Amino acid sequence: MRYKRLINTVLAAIMMATPAASVLAQPKAEVVKVAPKRNVFAGSIVNNANNGTTVDSLVNFSGDNGTTVISEQVKGFGEDQKNSMSLGLKFPLTKTVKLGQALDIDLTTNNYGVTAFAEVNPTLGLTLRAGGINNSSANIKGGFMGGSYTNDKLTVDLDSWYDGNITNGHGFVAGVIPLGSNGLYVSVGGDLDQKVMNIVTGFTSQKHFNLFTSSRIDLKNNSQNGNYTVIPNGSTFTKGGYDFQSHIVNGTGMRGVATGYILDSWAPFDAERVNGGKDHLAISGNWSNDKDVVQSSFTVLYRVSPKLFLGIGGGDSFDKNQETHALSGNAEAYAVIPGTPLDAWVKGNHDFSKGETSLTGYMGITKSF
Repeated sequence: MRYKRLINTVLAAIMMATPAASVLAQPKAEVVKVAPKRNVFAGSIVNNANNGTTVDSLVNFSGDNGTTVISEQVKGFGEDQKNSMSLGLKFPLTKTVKLGQALDIDLTTNNYGVTAFAEVNPTLGLTLRAGGINNSSANIKGGFMGGSYTNDKLTVDLDSWYDGNITNGHGFVAGVIPLGSNGLYVSVGGDLDQKVMNIVTGFTSQKHFNLFTSSRIDLKNNSQNGNYTVIPNGSTFTKGGYDFQSHIVNGTGMRGVATGYILDSWAPFDAERVNGGKDHLAISGNWSNDKDVVQSSFTVLYRVSPKLFLGIGGGDSFDKNQETHALSGNAEAYAVIPGTPLDAWVKGNHDFSKGETSLTGYMGITKSF
């Protein structure tokens, strides 16, 4: 018995004297990952065509409390001397109230546009908004009110305003039609004064074939245009993603009235709509038709990996008056630069009838902290 006590005493002394043994003897602490509270994006798009070069630069800061600050500058070189700036701001005043502002300035003409607003979320899924609009070049000076309601099956998003000259409104109504384990999203909206109707459709399942379409019908000018994306093996689209597309094409939240779309930042690449990455395909294209010209184009996108995709395609433009075709081709590539927070994209378009080539390049950086 005495020997047993002695052995226990010696073992305890060894454990206390050996840090490694002491650590191993204790249960491991659980590692808790802290989610980033702030995100910063900065990027530039350079578009080079025969009439000059345009550089579009954007910086976007967002916080987990709902604060968003976005700054964008578009500057032209060569024949295109455009020089403009935009600033977007949204921040929470309380848990249910947000304030925001969009500001556009044309530095070549010193014209400006302002949209200032307050948003209230009195209950889950419901947003009410109101504010003022001003645009010096379009002779706009007035106010607006609107709101949205959304749940897992329905979305209604509307704006109504008086700009000092006319009363107008725009918005959309969307719903998900059950189709077994899948669902078909359909939204219909438009602008009353412009006599424009917008239709967005697509499947909500992220594991099966998907066809996303967005069509715009201009009843005043008798023209139509749209775009589509075919994804054979599943997409990233959810109902929320479709609602955002419907918001973009209809301009809800007073986009495109007195100011532009600065508060929506930049759209993601078409290939990022593919669910998964390696060996997945997507076909993306657009089309338009009016009294003079009908045209269409497409690009086949192949995701070599989640961080690399390649694309190649073509198009045709038919002049109804001269009954002539103008063929074009395009190619693009996107990659995340290994070991860095940088990503880059380049796309080239060639007009075979004119022998002209345009290039568009992008580089951006994203940091979370």
